[in-house]
Amino acid sequence: MIGVFQYKMDNKIDDKMDDKIVDLSEQAEATKDAEAVRDSKVSSGADAIRDSKVSSGAEADRELSRSLGTLKARLESSEEFNIWKKDNPGFYLAHMFLMTGHEPQLGYYNKETDTVVTFDISERITVNPASEVFKESGIIEELSVDGVVLGTDAADTIARDVMDREYPGQAIDKEIVILQVLSGIAVYNITFITKSFCTINIRVNAKTKEVISHEKRSIMDLRKADAE
Repeated sequence: MIGVFQYKMDNKIDDKMDDKIVDLSEQAEATKDAEAVRDSKVSSGADAIRDSKVSSGAEADRELSRSLGTLKARLESSEEFNIWKKDNPGFYLAHMFLMTGHEPQLGYYNKETDTVVTFDISERITVNPASEVFKESGIIEELSVDGVVLGTDAADTIARDVMDREYPGQAIDKEIVILQVLSGIAVYNITFITKSFCTINIRVNAKTKEVISHEKRSIMDLRKADAE
């Protein structure tokens, strides 16, 4: 189960996300030899998230399984969500979280209590305990389906094109996709964790398709920062 995504209201990768990336890299190192010849390893990195999803194999089905609108409709029509919602008014959709090998997750925020509740969405719905939000200031903005023009797979394609152009030769081991609103703009915050233990973070405007920023960092540097 993935913990709640920790928010930060600036354009830097969040410290809590850095911790998650370091954890993932350590897990990868611990199992690297054992998994070296497994067919399930993503050798080219070209379809890191797609290959990890349980789907029929059709491109349309993969897109729907990662679509904000589809996930929101699935969640909000579920018995689990409606039971929770009845006892927890005041929450609104704040983010979508996807990671290679894990179920999709939606997060709902309450500005009165400054807490987020996340839901894991698979064959069954899992309601996770409320968590406090880690952010610098202000409130978390609502994520509206209407404000998201760019589909998840399309955003992923744009990010991969940037990576291939700006950081060639990188093989992807895992991918993290966060869709949230920053300063009134819906943004895909996409992080690739590479087999050479680097992170490549690319942010894409979910309405205009503009690449907002991109950055490459060494996981070794993240480990050093974490140890300090």
